[in-house]
Amino acid sequence: MYNLLRSMLVKAQREQNVLIKDFCRSILSNISEYQVEQRVEKGPYNDETVTKVIGSYKKSLEKALDSFRKGGKTTGELFDQYNKEIDICQDFLPKTISDEDLENQVREKLEESGVTDTA
Repeated sequence: MYNLLRSMLVKAQREQNVLIKDFCRSILSNISEYQVEQRVEKGPYNDETVTKVIGSYKKSLEKALDSFRKGGKTTGELFDQYNKEIDICQDFLPKTISDEDLENQVREKLEESGVTDTA
């Protein structure tokens, strides 16, 4: 995943795609900061570390958007940029399932197996 980010950065620089370039630079910088904070030896970057950093970055963007909304600002260049960066983050993060979907899947499996009492 780390190498993919580096490749995306190079491509974004060539294509002058500011959004992707800024996103990749932020994540790569945050990975370096994470390593210093965690006292992790530099070297091969595993996907778990990259996923943690991207997840943390996504949460910080979501908090910033919440602050914008609370302040009554739901438009603007920065607001749009954060939304786009959140979308990019989601491409890197594992897909999540909603509580409702999980509940439906469990209910289906219980019915298939003939379980009637879940108490």
